[in-house]
Formats: sequence, C-alpha cells, structure tokens
Amino acid sequence: MRNRLVSNVYFDNEREYIKFSNGRTLRVDTAYRCGWNSTLEYATTDNPILRQ
Repeated sequence: MRNRLVSNVYFDNEREYIKFSNGRTLRVDTAYRCGWNSTLEYATTDNPILRQ
C-alpha cells in the first residue's frame, strides 16, 4: 500500500516532507505525532487531520 500512497519523501529548508499520490504534502514529524490512522486518512481522503 505504501507505494501507492507515497509518491516522494523529500527535504526542504531542513524539514522532511511526505508527498502523497493524492497531491497532498505532510511534514514527517506531523505524521509521526498524528499517528498512522490519521496519516492514512489524510493520504486517502480530502479531509484534514483532526487534532484529538
């Protein structure tokens, strides 16, 4: 599934980002803090990550 969701992981201004195949981008540290379920939802829907 990862290869279908993630199109690139890159650095910009000393920060690491994930570029998803749906066109959305998320910082790696944000994905880590939000957890797998929220990151998966972000990568597969148009919904923003909701903080709990």
